[in-house]
Amino acid sequence: MQKYVLSHKLSLADALIAATAIEQNMILYTLNYKDFHFIEGIKLYKS
Repeated sequence: MQKYVLSHKLSLADALIAATAIEQNMILYTLNYKDFHFIEGIKLYKS
């Protein structure tokens, strides 16, 4: 959160979603790719 809140306008809700996906080693499916693509360690589903 601290790393991305100012530079990418990361919201608390998106940070919690990303942290859960990373900790659970899950692929995140989202239509808002722009909200998550910059987060290190996150795996995003690409169709």
